[in-house]
Amino acid sequence: MSSQQDPEFLTNPVLTWTEFPDFAAIKPEHVVPAMKALVEYIEKTFVGRSQNFTPTWEGTMGMTQDLQDDLERAAGVITHLSMVNDSTELRKAIEIMQPMIVKISLQMGQSLKLYDALVKMQDNKQTWDALDKEQQRIRFNEIQERKAQLILKFSNNVQDATKAYTKVITDKAELEGCPESLVTGMAKHAQTRGHGDGNIETGPWVVTLDAPTYVPFMMNCKNRDLREVVYRANIKKASEGDQDNEPIINEMLNLRREEAAMLGFSSFGALSLSKKMASNVETATDVLNRLYEATLPAAKLELDELTAFAKDRLNQPTPLQPWDTTFVSEEFRKDRFMYSADQISEYLAFPRVMDTLFEVAKDNFGIHVSEMDPAEQERVGITTWNKDVKIYKVQDDEPQKKLLAYF
Repeated sequence: MSSQQDPEFLTNPVLTWTEFPDFAAIKPEHVVPAMKALVEYIEKTFVGRSQNFTPTWEGTMGMTQDLQDDLERAAGVITHLSMVNDSTELRKAIEIMQPMIVKISLQMGQSLKLYDALVKMQDNKQTWDALDKEQQRIRFNEIQERKAQLILKFSNNVQDATKAYTKVITDKAELEGCPESLVTGMAKHAQTRGHGDGNIETGPWVVTLDAPTYVPFMMNCKNRDLREVVYRANIKKASEGDQDNEPIINEMLNLRREEAAMLGFSSFGALSLSKKMASNVETATDVLNRLYEATLPAAKLELDELTAFAKDRLNQPTPLQPWDTTFVSEEFRKDRFMYSADQISEYLAFPRVMDTLFEVAKDNFGIHVSEMDPAEQERVGITTWNKDVKIYKVQDDEPQKKLLAYF
């Protein structure tokens, strides 16, 4: 691929990396030019190779695998950055990039020449004999492209709604029960969001819907009314205004039904399960029903026990509400087993957890994982999107084998 004439293949960091992406160099403005050049190259190469497809594995999938790899390699780097280093500029670039990926993927996946060669190889023509009906194929492509857009928009809405929510607390008494580490974090949230100077004693404090704040808050805060407010904010996020996901969900359901019908399935569930272990909706439903019947008695006993504990020991109103169960469960654990999640976390410091994880990997898989120092990172040519990102090298007992990196 690097031999192509388009200068993007020589200068664009999305495309120029070999062993490891140059994360520090990749900027949002690189995304669209890189993907445009790559898609044009893949399309041109695929069309040329399609003239020579033969009914063998090497003559079909073997002639397209490198193109798929090139596409997934570039798109994967960009998608990863969107999850760990999100920005408005990167989102806009991905919104332009996504249709390109869908289009070229469908072009390769729906190639009649590739299809015919595969059918001959299998000597058994499969489903969708109407694949050559142009209008149906065009509509199918439109559905895939639109679904990709909706998935991206849905995810962005959830992210934006989560980031946007702030519940400002000015009286520390309202946070009774919250561990000091959580209160400190909420004071820092207030500072970063322009509500204070980050003073843990005088506040203010900000409750957010990010999991590292939301989960321990719901587990520990004794203020039932405040828990309800935050809980309701969490379950209704991305459900109103510019971030409302309801229209997206409805459109996605309609597109899935249409897609399933085009491919000869009674529902999208049937289509999805056709490639999975359960194989059909009936089997999956049966498993869920049997699981429900087996666990319901134990679940009822647990709920009864928690309800009695909440009423007798915590003086909580009953029946328990959704914003109560996490808190009551944590209090029950403290009372019954004499420990809390916060106490356990003292023994699960990040370095200790990582060391244990890597010991397990060594014992079970024979691989060695160790943190890479800056000098080695520079020698190998690994960069990161943030200075706080740690890099671990992964090797087995044969050091001459290729080095892997875990970010």
